[in-house]
Amino acid sequence: MSQEQNTNLLISMIFSAIAIVLIIFTDFGGFYYYPGVWIYVNILTNFSTGFLLIGITATLGYHIIVMNKAYSQKRALSRQEIKVAKNMNMVGIIFFIAGLIVFLLETSETDEWWFDAAFYAILISLSLNYYLNSLFDK
Repeated sequence: MSQEQNTNLLISMIFSAIAIVLIIFTDFGGFYYYPGVWIYVNILTNFSTGFLLIGITATLGYHIIVMNKAYSQKRALSRQEIKVAKNMNMVGIIFFIAGLIVFLLETSETDEWWFDAAFYAILISLSLNYYLNSLFDK
């Protein structure tokens, strides 16, 4: 395994782990109703968004497992492992887009809404994993 691929595996695992921690312990976003009601959307808030965030967490966790297997054995990823990692990343992206749509539907009649740390962690981690997976495939 080349030093570059070794570094890419490590970066991918670190960003996925940070994203999992932020999904569990921070909010995806929030919104405000005029009479003073603040609602924060996270993994425990409601069924639809929580289910999708759990799905994203599972795909990132599986991504860590696949990358750690190759990293700990100091070997290059096989074609099958790259394909599985790419597919799991695409499932995570689909869950992310669905979660974004659900969140925007929930906030459509609110006065203010915002994205929070978990949203940005998911966006950065899935984008970076997709890019690094495409590098592994070369």
